Amino acid sequence: MNIRIDAKVTTAFLFGILALLVFGHFFSVIMAFRFGYHNDVIFDYINLDDEENLSTFFSASMLLFSSILLFVIFAFHRQDKNGEYKYWLALALLFLFLAIDESSKVHEKVIDVYWALFGQHENSKADNYIWVIAYGGFALVIAAVYLRFVLSQPRKTCLLIFIAAALYVGGALGMEVLGALYVDQSYFRESATYDFSRFNGKYFLISGTEESMEMLGVLTFIYTLLAYIETKWRGLYIINRPSSGKASPS
Repeated sequence: MNIRIDAKVTTAFLFGILALLVFGHFFSVIMAFRFGYHNDVIFDYINLDDEENLSTFFSASMLLFSSILLFVIFAFHRQDKNGEYKYWLALALLFLFLAIDESSKVHEKVIDVYWALFGQHENSKADNYIWVIAYGGFALVIAAVYLRFVLSQPRKTCLLIFIAAALYVGGALGMEVLGALYVDQSYFRESATYDFSRFNGKYFLISGTEESMEMLGVLTFIYTLLAYIETKWRGLYIINRPSSGKASPS
């Protein structure tokens, strides 16, 4: 008996969870800021902008799943003696780091480094941009290194990678900058404490859009990897090898 991880079925399943999380976030924001109903426990549990909750676990899990799929592709290409395997290995390690970062907020430590180097203090205006600039520069380096590699992939794979990257980077960096610009002109500049009564729904609409784009970008990438495996090796099996065909990864 073989259990095959189907690209379309897996993507549909994950999209269903993603849709529920996104709906829950925007529904809670509307209820809180339009109708005045707010429950701290429920809001914190489903708020896409919060940490250590359901959405963070789901997002980190998808990044980890992406990393696992990339390690699988790396192993297959290495076994086939395909010179591209080093690119897949580097991507696998990158997504493993992103999964750890998503769950532990490593990127926020960049701000601590900035404070230590330049003598800035917490709640300074630069806080909202430091990690974005650092990660943005790193993203440009990755793009430059991988451009030729991505363009060399099959047309469908290449196109889907660009779409996934646009969604993820557009959310993680683009919407983050928009959120930072809004924060600079809003309640956060007025107080060092985050009192909910000072909040308004606009920030949570921006942050919800940011997180939604990130998760949708990762989901698109997961589909891309699974579809790539189906094209190259007839699919990914987690029990044993099918009896026919040259390549049936297990």
